Amino acid sequence: MLTGVEWRHLLIRVEYFSAVISIIINIFLVHLILNKSPKSFGAYKYLMLYFSLFEIFYGVLTGLACPFHHTQQGTYVSVVSTKDHVLTRSQLEVVNGMYWWCYGVSNGLYGIHFVYRYLASCGIGVLEAFGLKGDEFIYIGLQIYEKTKEGGYKFNWKQIIGSSINETTVTISFFTIFYYGIKCYRCIQKMASKSRSSRTHALQKQLFYALVIQTLIPTILIQMSLTSILTLCMFNIHDELINGSVSIAISIYPVIDPLPNIFIIRDYRQATFHYVNRFRHWILCKEPPETSETVVSFTQSASVGPNSVVPRASAYAA
Repeated sequence: MLTGVEWRHLLIRVEYFSAVISIIINIFLVHLILNKSPKSFGAYKYLMLYFSLFEIFYGVLTGLACPFHHTQQGTYVSVVSTKDHVLTRSQLEVVNGMYWWCYGVSNGLYGIHFVYRYLASCGIGVLEAFGLKGDEFIYIGLQIYEKTKEGGYKFNWKQIIGSSINETTVTISFFTIFYYGIKCYRCIQKMASKSRSSRTHALQKQLFYALVIQTLIPTILIQMSLTSILTLCMFNIHDELINGSVSIAISIYPVIDPLPNIFIIRDYRQATFHYVNRFRHWILCKEPPETSETVVSFTQSASVGPNSVVPRASAYAA
């Protein structure tokens, strides 16, 4: 079992690595959005672009703050060590605040994304635990209950109400996601029987499934993680393994979140494989093959008849 100090060093390394990888992946996704998006995306690509830029910003804040999470005696805190950073204490306070601002904003973003997709488809003990002195850390957190002078406990209603407001915004966001997600799915299913092309129908399905998976990722890595740690806080349970696991889960979120767009949306996937093949040939000091391979989309190959579309050569062939 790792000690608090060992967890601190491990989490800082993991969060640095996650931040760098997430920034690289999201910059690559920005390139795909700007240069490889089909014309039929229209203004939707700018919403995707905003999400990618938001996650780059989130990754930068993760690398600057490297927060780790701690529960003890009915208190939950997000701790940032000033001992392990080059930024000053006041600068880290701003970074930590902006880090959690991003968390709050992200609660509503996916609800907005699903609405747009639907419309488009249809038309404290921290000092000892982590080996830090009083001037070597900053924190943001809440205290569910506190000790009285008589030795008993009483609920801290102000912080409970504040936490409840936050959970209410999360609930509203999830309700919006489910409501418009179902309407969007039904709308996409109806498109198959209408006059829209099979390619448009396939593209809408790709965007929808990418968005669904992209929503499940923060739900599992962030919402479920924070729910578990707040539950520990309510029952005054302290578990270093769970606290550390939650910190790691939250830190890898910006790394995984852009992957559904890259690998589910066909145009982005083909472009990615094209770049990977070119990089592989460059590493092996080989010339890329001169013959271009014809790529047939599954939507085109599914219909064979007098009005079927002639497959076009892939624009991403080496």
